[in-house]
Amino acid sequence: MNTHVRSSLLLALLSIAMITQIGASCMNTDSDTRPRDGDLESTTQIPRDARMAAEGSGQLSYAPRSDGRVYLYDVTDRTVLDSRPIRRDETYSVDPDANKIQLDRRTVSQRDLKRKNDHRIYFRSDETSDRDDRNDNLNVDRLPRNAKSVATGTGEITYRVRDRGRIYVYDADNERVLLARDVHDGQSVLVDPGKDRVLIDGKKVYDDNLERKHAHRIYFEKD
Repeated sequence: MNTHVRSSLLLALLSIAMITQIGASCMNTDSDTRPRDGDLESTTQIPRDARMAAEGSGQLSYAPRSDGRVYLYDVTDRTVLDSRPIRRDETYSVDPDANKIQLDRRTVSQRDLKRKNDHRIYFRSDETSDRDDRNDNLNVDRLPRNAKSVATGTGEITYRVRDRGRIYVYDADNERVLLARDVHDGQSVLVDPGKDRVLIDGKKVYDDNLERKHAHRIYFEKD
C-alpha cells in the first residue's frame, strides 16, 4: 500500500472518531437538561383537596390536628419546594432567612428559600371526613364559607382572638386574600396599611404592599 493511500485511510479514521465523539457529547448534554425523576418541582403537585394553612413572606409554621401531608409552595415562583408526611400536633416550620425547614425543631431541609418571596403551607389530612369538610373552602382568591368578618376599615384595624383557629386578611376592593395564619386564644392581630404590615402579637408576619385607600377585613375561622 503506497503512502498516499495510507494517509487517506488515516485521515478517514480520524474523521470518523471525531464525529463519534461529537455525537456522544451531544447525547450527554441533552440528557442533562431533562427534568430528573427526583426533582420535586417537576414531580410534585398540591392536591386539590389540600387546604392553605399559612401564608406570608417571613417565618411560617403550622401544627395540624390530624395526620397528613404538608406542602411548601413558593407563591412568587409558583414552585412546590417541599412535601412530607406529618403527624398530628407536630410543628412544621419554615424560616426563609436561614434557608431552613424544620419538623418539631428537627431540621429536615436546608434548600435555598428566597426570603423576599411569598410562601404558603398547604395541608392535606389523611382523614377523609376532614378533607370533605374543607374541600373547596380555601382558594387563593376566596375565603372559606364559614369564616366570619371580625374587623373592617380603610385604615388600621385590630382583632383579639377569642378561640383557636385561623385569621385571614382580605383586601375588599381587590377581593383577594392577602394572608392566612393559624392563631390561638388571646393573640392580637393588627393590620396597618400605612406601614404595609400585619402584626400578630407584635411580630411582623406580612410586609408586602397594602393599598392604603382600600378597605381591608380580618376574617376568623374557628377550628
